[in-house]
Amino acid sequence: VFKKELLTALLWGIASDLGQIIHLSGVPCRLQPQVKFLNSITFEQLFQIPVMEAIELEFLTPTSFKQESIIQTFPLPEMVFNGLRRRWNQSAPEALHFPETPWQAVVSAYDLHTQVMKMQAEEIGTVGWIRYRFFDPDQAKAATVLSHFAIFSGVGRKTTNGMGMAQLSKKG
Repeated sequence: VFKKELLTALLWGIASDLGQIIHLSGVPCRLQPQVKFLNSITFEQLFQIPVMEAIELEFLTPTSFKQESIIQTFPLPEMVFNGLRRRWNQSAPEALHFPETPWQAVVSAYDLHTQVMKMQAEEIGTVGWIRYRFFDPDQAKAATVLSHFAIFSGVGRKTTNGMGMAQLSKKG
């Protein structure tokens, strides 16, 4: 998640190199002259999204989680939503913070597989989709907001390196 005061400087710096090859975390990238911002919404608008009992997330790049001293590749509800809640609470206005909660969700369907992402070392993560079902209305509310927030914050570990890009499924 970007800090507001740094975003303008970052965009100005990138804009001066459009069409040229730049290196982000050691990876060569070329930004096309037309950059479009496809997603923008305020925290307050995200907080007003209608509650969904079933939430389907797509993991677009390999996603994994640190669970004590091991790497977990299966997106367990508590790993996904605790991480999103932490990131949300770091960025959102205090009045919109979500309390820590033991997530009570079930995985009702999924189509996932592991994939290697080459960085300095190979990283393994999960890609595909998963559907979570929430029975508690407060948890369903929090999970709905956090699932919409996932496209902005990423999910899991090493999101600044390209891992954990996730979004609410566009299938349904």
